[in-house]
Amino acid sequence: MVVAMAMTTVTANTTEDSPAEFVPESLKGFMTNSEWDELLNRADYLITSLESIDDSKTRQNVFELLKVLDKIHRESLTRLVRLFKEGVLEQVVTDPPIRTLMDLYDLLPISQVCSDTDSEKIALSSKKLARWIPSRFGAKNLKNDLLYSDQIEDHFLFLSKVKNKIFAFSADCVINHELMIGATLKGFSLICPHHDGCVYDIRNGAKLGSDAYIGCYPVKKEKNRILIGFDMPFIPELPSF
Repeated sequence: MVVAMAMTTVTANTTEDSPAEFVPESLKGFMTNSEWDELLNRADYLITSLESIDDSKTRQNVFELLKVLDKIHRESLTRLVRLFKEGVLEQVVTDPPIRTLMDLYDLLPISQVCSDTDSEKIALSSKKLARWIPSRFGAKNLKNDLLYSDQIEDHFLFLSKVKNKIFAFSADCVINHELMIGATLKGFSLICPHHDGCVYDIRNGAKLGSDAYIGCYPVKKEKNRILIGFDMPFIPELPSF
């Protein structure tokens, strides 16, 4: 298997009499969030499929190339982030593609790290496949301001609908990792039944008065099905002030 990398080159006259002229390209990008999700899923699939290459030497070289590219990107991004003024990173990571990139290279601000994927990155860095798994609850079955317990694979989580928006988040308390069976919901606040004053914001998993977070999961609906996203970045939707 031969891996070819396409590169765009610019031919420029570098003599003193004719200095090089660089014409800036117009800005590109601005995919929809759905298109961005599809692109990530495609990348995950392709990287996972590389493991099925029969020739072991070729397979080893391909993954070595990916590791080298990873180091190049990690070093460059880390140096770039060092140049940011205070507060800039917190602003730019509100953009989903930028947030995904920073999450992959562990560059998210601590206050922004609220995903259950903190230790399990999406397949681009851990070879885990980002996937959507249906909940046992249908969208029409959920009533506002109630908690619903669900288990998907080895994950125990809560579902809730507040102001007609569905949230999915871990049922484990960060204090002792005990399941919060009997928890109550007040607005966007999840009140732990085991510890006084232990309250979480279900929009981003943040524990009140602490830097700790419970895991939160992306949610989308397909007709009456509720799909929960695993091994993919979670992007909280919080109001701007």
